[in-house]
Amino acid sequence: QPMNHKAAQMTLSQSVQTIFKQANLTVTPHNGGIYSVPTSANVAQTVSALERNLIDKNITVFAKIDHALGAKQAGLDLGDMQVIIFGDPKAGTGLMQKDATMGIELPLRLLVWTDARGQTQIGFYDMQSIVNRHFSKQAPNVLPMQEVIARLIVATVA
Repeated sequence: QPMNHKAAQMTLSQSVQTIFKQANLTVTPHNGGIYSVPTSANVAQTVSALERNLIDKNITVFAKIDHALGAKQAGLDLGDMQVIIFGDPKAGTGLMQKDATMGIELPLRLLVWTDARGQTQIGFYDMQSIVNRHFSKQAPNVLPMQEVIARLIVATVA
């Protein structure tokens, strides 16, 4: 169930959709170029598995943000929700060299949360929608980056 109830459309590339389909994973589109995939593990287990898989691929984990903990410390209630921030300078630097404003999008992030039905979700951006916001002409091909993220999610959920 999308977080924002307006109709969201699937714009993920066919190859990325195939990666998820071959793993029997359902991809849900949300507004803003965000997609999610369900996982049977809880949020903490999923974030730990994502971190392990990123490190195994020599991708740097820069930070983890526990939104639920922050809300609790402010006296507010929020379901279990964490963001993992990660990246590889070899992949992202070229994008920022072409357009410095890409720096606001990088490093990449994955959102892991428990939805209203109690299902843990892994949320991710469609990389092409991100670069399309920054490049009016000749947007760089970020399909290899998106495929790495998809395979990372599949490895985490499997």
